[in-house]
Formats: sequence, structure tokens, C-alpha cells
Amino acid sequence: MKRYPVLVGAVLVCLICCPHCVYADQYLKYRTHTDSVRIMGQIEPARDTVQEIWIASDRMRSDSQEHSMIVRLDKKVMYILNHTEKIYTSVPLDGGEEAGDIFGDEEDMTPEERQTMREMAQAMIKVNIIVVETGEKKRINNWNCREYIMKTETMMGPFTSEIWASQDIEMNYDLFARFNAAHNFALNPALQGSLSQAMEEMTKIKGVTVFSASTANMIGARITSTQELLEFSDGTAPEGSFAIPRGYAKETFGE
Repeated sequence: MKRYPVLVGAVLVCLICCPHCVYADQYLKYRTHTDSVRIMGQIEPARDTVQEIWIASDRMRSDSQEHSMIVRLDKKVMYILNHTEKIYTSVPLDGGEEAGDIFGDEEDMTPEERQTMREMAQAMIKVNIIVVETGEKKRINNWNCREYIMKTETMMGPFTSEIWASQDIEMNYDLFARFNAAHNFALNPALQGSLSQAMEEMTKIKGVTVFSASTANMIGARITSTQELLEFSDGTAPEGSFAIPRGYAKETFGE
């Protein structure tokens, strides 16, 4: 999906950091810094971004300057909004009817061919996530935090995150695992076979991430980034936050 590589990466990190609220809507604001990196001979400059997140009941919205992502567990779907072009993409969270769009021409396949394709993709793309609590503790920006190390093994390379999470902010941390796994694995149905394992591992992180430092080694490049929680508050999400804005046209995922 050519238009959303930065969005997907940014939201991936933000979702790892943000569990789900139990009683009221909750607002979180994060700052992410990504170091400059050379990938395939081209230099990507250092980047600083701000991500604002609203969490309410069974839905979540993440906003950056040009894009937003809405996760609706009640509808088992995720929406990616492109505000510049006023288009949105609908991504199923359960491999439902729209899942075929992700594979492009899958509508021309027989059910047997479609199943074979999915099984082949699943065999080729294996994701393994391991979360370990280190026992280390420290106070960061007035929050008492515990350290977790999350290691993700993918076909493209390993991804390691040092996560400092705090339970000073009350959240339903287990429910957050559903948001995180839904986002990570709905983007590619071939990865859905790892959904249960990822969900189980993510529930080991008890608390909201206050600070994290991540390193990814992909295609021979070392990508490093940090993320810091700037603000947290209880409140009410703006009206219409979890719905597709009027005037936005639907685009097929993967185009």
C-alpha cells in the first residue's frame, strides 16, 4: 500500500503504546523521533512527528497531520483516512468479505485457489513476538514505570523495543491487546495466523507506555526511533471521531 508506509509505521508504534479505556474516553499525545537512515542507497532524513489518540469503549482513533486511522472492534474493521486526497480505505479485522481486496485480483480466483494463496503467503511470512518483563523500575515524567523488552522476528528482519510502561494511568490493558493485534495483522491477511500469539504476548505489557526506544534491522538498514508520552487526560472524543467524514471516497486497499 504505497501511500501509507509512514502512517502504518507510526501507528504501529502508537498502538503498542496505548491501551484501551474502560469507563471514559481517554486522550493521549505522543512525540516520536526517527533517526536519519540510509535505505537502498537513499537517505531518509530524521523525522519528528506528533500523534494524537482517542480511545473510547470498543473503538480508537489515531491522528497525524495528513492521515488518521480508526479501529472499530464493534464492526471488526479498520479505516485509514487520507485527508489530503479525501479518501479512505476499509481493512477487515477478521478476514471477512473485503479481505479479498487486499490480494488484488482474488475475486477472479476459485475458493480453492484463494485458500492456497493464503496458505502459501502465511508460510512465507512468519511473525513471532516475545514480550519479557525485565524487573527494572524507574520514574519517568512523574509516572512509575516498569521495563519490558519486546522482540519481533519477521521475514524482513528483527525489531526490538525497550518499553517503559506505567499503571499509574488506569486502562483496560488486556483489551488494548485486541486493538494492537487487529492493527498489526489486519494489514496483511497472511499474518492473521499469528494473531492469537501476538495478542497473548501483548497482554504481558501492563500499563501505558510512557517511553520506548525501538530498533529495527530491515533490508540491511538499522532504523532507530524513540517515543515519549507528552499528555494524557480523560474527556470526551469530538463528535464524529470514530466515523468516516462526509465527502470521503472509498479506495481499495493495496492500490
